[in-house]
Amino acid sequence: MLNARSLILGVCLILPSFAAFGQNGNGSHTTYDIGIFSGFRSGGNFEDAVTGETLDLDEGTSGGVVVRIAQSSRTFVEILYTEQSTRTQAGGLLTGDPLFDMNVRYLHIGGIYELNDALNRPYVMGSVGLTRFEPQGALLESETRFSLGLGAGYLFPVTRSSNLRLEARAIGTAFNSSGELFCTNGRCRITLDSDALWQAEVSLTFAVAF
Repeated sequence: MLNARSLILGVCLILPSFAAFGQNGNGSHTTYDIGIFSGFRSGGNFEDAVTGETLDLDEGTSGGVVVRIAQSSRTFVEILYTEQSTRTQAGGLLTGDPLFDMNVRYLHIGGIYELNDALNRPYVMGSVGLTRFEPQGALLESETRFSLGLGAGYLFPVTRSSNLRLEARAIGTAFNSSGELFCTNGRCRITLDSDALWQAEVSLTFAVAF
């Protein structure tokens, strides 16, 4: 099973390969930074094709680690890991019934483009990767799916080697609309009636450059 420690270790192991990829023409290495972030994530629901019931993911805090490797003065490769511990509930007009806890994790790689060279500067980003849904304490199987992300942010230098970044991103996870999810012993919690699940996340990152 995937967990935060193994994913962060994986990022650290593949970092040298991306640093080599980021060499410039005279063989010198470009800079990279490592950041940790905390955020707030919302959205995400599954619709059951059989019962019509909606399975919602509660909004709540999230966090993770991000590595950026400069390719030029304004473009970067980004490796992102973010996770959220949430709870699923049956959708209702007012409040739904809690069903089971769920960890939602994203591991993405993507690109960033800064829009200008100002000291405080905006940027846009896009990424692709995997989403991992891990039901907790319900004897249900985990699910791993392809996902993509889009977002924007604003960078504020703190010192010569550190910065703060305020970001907002949306991540969509692809599904087969005829598939079944969260199964155990041949019985499945939901028969899907949608092609994608979208979540939005706002976060604040503190990063140190090397």
